[in-house]
Amino acid sequence: IVFDFTEQTVHTATPMDALLSGAYTLGTPHRVSPVEEELIRLVPSYSLRHLVWNLALQLAQLGASAPQRGGCYRLQRWPDAVGLSAPGHPRLAALLTRRALSLEQIRSASDAPEATVRWFLEACLALGLAVDDGSAPRPAVGAAPAARPPSPPAAAAPPGWLSHLRERLKLW
Repeated sequence: IVFDFTEQTVHTATPMDALLSGAYTLGTPHRVSPVEEELIRLVPSYSLRHLVWNLALQLAQLGASAPQRGGCYRLQRWPDAVGLSAPGHPRLAALLTRRALSLEQIRSASDAPEATVRWFLEACLALGLAVDDGSAPRPAVGAAPAARPPSPPAAAAPPGWLSHLRERLKLW
């Protein structure tokens, strides 16, 4: 298995189903030699993004435990079609696009299983789609909200239906 992070591909003679099943033994990671680089061109390649999304979906279905994370997260970019093809993922993406939420807030607002929420977030973080907004834990109910400095006005987008659509879908 060769991961090409610059091209975002995975080169392997092992079928995708076998990769996702984990029915193989990994050797010691090392840089690809020039000879191996030539051999790699003869084996099929897969999209690294597809592998990450498929792996996250399978781990969620198995109920595998994901890393424990605190903080509040939001999406910087909308996931691609592969990421949105799983049940519940469009709803999770919509929630995380609106504002930063904690894992518990996402789970309760989406009514999705905890494993699905955690692995969706892990995939988004791994692919650079989500970020921890770095905010402190949310204040308790009845607590006074912290004062925020006024934010500068956003730059106006050029008028047009495409700009309007990008703004609505947060595709900038």
